[in-house]
Amino acid sequence: MIRELYLDPSADQRILAVIQRSYDENQTNVLAFQKLLIQFYSIALILSVLVVIYLSRSMTNLISSLAEAVKRIGEGNYDESVRIKSRDELGQLADSVNTMASGLQEKERVRDLLGKVVSQQIAEELLSNSVELSGEERTATILFSDIRGFTSYCEDLPPQKVLGELNKVLSCISDIVEAHNGVVDKFQGDAVMALFGAPVSSKNDAANAMAAGLEIISAVGSAENPLSACVGINTGLVVAGNLGSANRLNYSVIGDAVNLVARLESLTRLYNVANIVSAASMSAAPGFVYRELDEVQVVSKNRSVSIYELVGAADTVTPVKQEELALFASALAAYRQQDWLRAREQFTQLLETCDNTALRRVFLQRIEHYEDNPPGPDWQGVYTFDKK
Repeated sequence: MIRELYLDPSADQRILAVIQRSYDENQTNVLAFQKLLIQFYSIALILSVLVVIYLSRSMTNLISSLAEAVKRIGEGNYDESVRIKSRDELGQLADSVNTMASGLQEKERVRDLLGKVVSQQIAEELLSNSVELSGEERTATILFSDIRGFTSYCEDLPPQKVLGELNKVLSCISDIVEAHNGVVDKFQGDAVMALFGAPVSSKNDAANAMAAGLEIISAVGSAENPLSACVGINTGLVVAGNLGSANRLNYSVIGDAVNLVARLESLTRLYNVANIVSAASMSAAPGFVYRELDEVQVVSKNRSVSIYELVGAADTVTPVKQEELALFASALAAYRQQDWLRAREQFTQLLETCDNTALRRVFLQRIEHYEDNPPGPDWQGVYTFDKK
């Protein structure tokens, strides 16, 4: 290396210096510097890889936490929230998941509360659809059940005991209704109104109501108390929907079919039977045995209706019972034909062979009345009630 040095720049004195450096020493320095650079970049690369692995694992863990949280929410567990404190997109997603879980938990609370106040099916209907003051026409079977003798049974009991006994009976009836795909619409004291065909309908609604009615009568009558259940069943067109005000709604059904079923239930006491079903319900559930009781015109109705007693499923009625039903049908036909002599003979015969003597006496008293006061040639056997 040659360099020119000035000893005194003002005197223009200079010397020429020749500096010689060892090539091997220079190469050693270059190689050392290269090695240092390689080590630096290697360390930087390793650190970068570690940072990428850390970040990817952190991202994977966060995503796994979100996936696990969504899975728990899907299984119905809304209590545990996702704990992500970052403020990036994942943090926003975690907040959204927590908000969704909170909303679903609140909806589940509402569903549970509705399920205690109304039937679960009605709760689902109210939650799945927009709640409006509206209704729709549909054919449904309505069951109205009342407890005979409950007032006298509870007369000497303390109020708390009365409530306990009532809840026990109503719980039994509710379980039976729901077991047969029915919906408990409302409780009215010791009475229960149940729907088959609203809000969800099926082709077996009437048959399900018949089976439920028979089981209710059997279950209440088998308890160790003097209680018994009486049931009215009717099938017809109703308006089903949310009734009430904008602030307080009740899913129910209204219509002539609903009014009639209450009248049928009240007539069970007069005919001394456990149930009365309408002709429409009988036609919709042919797999049962029925006894035609009468042709009646109830209060507030302009047309008469045929009423029947549900005897039981077709395979449960004994031959002896079948003979009794046939004799009753013959006596009823003679009564409608105003053949008072034959009707009296057959109803009197039934007094000696059947257990429901009160039912036969109803017709024997009418025969006695009509013999003295003939109903006229246009009479079709319709009995008109002027009281509920």
